[in-house]
Amino acid sequence: QRRVVIRRVTEFEDFSTCWPEDWLKAQGLVARVRTVVNVKDSFTRLSQEYERERMQRQRQQESQAQEIRRQREERESLRRRLVDLRSISIPQQRGLALEGVLNDTFKLDGLSVREAFTLSGDTSEVGEQIDGLVVMGGHPILIEAKWHARALGVDGVCRHIARVLLREPGVYGLIVSASGFTTPAIEECTRALSHRAFMLAELNELVMLLEDPTASIRSWLEAKLLAARVDRRVLFRPGREAIAG
Repeated sequence: QRRVVIRRVTEFEDFSTCWPEDWLKAQGLVARVRTVVNVKDSFTRLSQEYERERMQRQRQQESQAQEIRRQREERESLRRRLVDLRSISIPQQRGLALEGVLNDTFKLDGLSVREAFTLSGDTSEVGEQIDGLVVMGGHPILIEAKWHARALGVDGVCRHIARVLLREPGVYGLIVSASGFTTPAIEECTRALSHRAFMLAELNELVMLLEDPTASIRSWLEAKLLAARVDRRVLFRPGREAIAG
């Protein structure tokens, strides 16, 4: 009710009905009320704008906190999936599960991922099996996932090397092994660097990456690729500084 009265006062324009000696006085008082109302409204608008900005910042902070929690939960879920693979006794099932976890891990940092696929020949016979494909910097990286009881030897890496070399020059290769690599296998992949960028990774590297919420899968892969192309180090384990997100 008070607001209605004040609004009517501020909207008052016709002073002809006032007593002649009160006309200027009434006009001055109405002008003063208008000034006070305008000042009050300005403070109110500023307060409302400040409150809107505060609420917007609060919503953004809550959204960022929720996203951080979601990412950490997702990383922890992937880490547990990797660790739980040891309980799968059937090699074929364990290999398929490993492919899925690897693809989901590379998706964490928004890498373009193509999951496992099979290429068949003209005879419709089953051809080569690609465990996964990641695109980084416009270069496709063919992924091979291995889970053997012993360290991966030359026979375990040669097929993937040949698969990569049969592609266009811009296609790279990555082998992830749960059991590590023998020295001859590392040397064979190093020789392949003369023709194509090739990388080796141990599964424990990914487990450690997922345990660190500040680690970036993309930075990890970029560091490994740089070491392979420049330093000819196919089995390079990036330090904490190189993988910080």
